[in-house]
Amino acid sequence: MAAVSIAFGNISDASRKGDPVPMLEADSLVYEANITPSGASQQSAAAPGSAGGQRIICRIATDTTIYAAFGSNPTAAAGSGMLILANIPEYVAMKPGDKVAVINGP
Repeated sequence: MAAVSIAFGNISDASRKGDPVPMLEADSLVYEANITPSGASQQSAAAPGSAGGQRIICRIATDTTIYAAFGSNPTAAAGSGMLILANIPEYVAMKPGDKVAVINGP
């Protein structure tokens, strides 16, 4: 069965200082869950707060191609949003309180 792993954590200092590779701080993982994608939009829990209200990083890893949408109450739709290919993790900076929604891709 297909799975999408969503993980939220603080952005590493190196990433804030211009390192081109976005990284989660090793000890800052604050939420991780798996979502089973389907033909209907599935939503994650809200991104937690961070120190000083700074943006946090979201890692999305999937074993199947999906579309993703982001925001306070996102709805993923086939053919729109961010296309995330299977087995290629993506990193997205998000605001505390935002969510990720996913739906099966092509």
